[in-house]
Amino acid sequence: MTAAVLRDAGRAAVSAAMGTHGWLHYAGHSRTDLGDPGASGLELADGRLTFQEIAALRLPTARFACLSSCETGAGSARLPDEVLHLCGAAQLAGYQRVVGTYWPVTDRAAAMVAAELYERMDTGGDLDPGLAADALHKIARRLRTVHAVTTWAAYFHAGP
Repeated sequence: MTAAVLRDAGRAAVSAAMGTHGWLHYAGHSRTDLGDPGASGLELADGRLTFQEIAALRLPTARFACLSSCETGAGSARLPDEVLHLCGAAQLAGYQRVVGTYWPVTDRAAAMVAAELYERMDTGGDLDPGLAADALHKIARRLRTVHAVTTWAAYFHAGP
């Protein structure tokens, strides 16, 4: 698998990379607008890549996204049962499986969960997105023995 690391990237560069790579790992800041979920987005060098912009993408090669950022699964205050959050936008764009967070997480926790997630998805050189849900479950079970509920329960998996 080839990777593209985009540091200080803008909206156009990230959108283009999403169109050419089947995997997305976003480690950065995001903004959730509970009053207007369409305005929620990933904070990039030149502004916000919004829910609406992500959901409008058509990504036929998309397979897995890890949105390692705060509140990527926080929904709308008016429509709490709808998937109007950044993880839902990623799924609408084509990502079959998405890992995100319900509330703010620390950089340390995000790095720890991401590292273990990918380690558990490794099948000997290849990463299998079909293992993401089970991997996240095992991570949560391990973390709950040594961390507060706000650390391990923040993460969720969406998809089959």
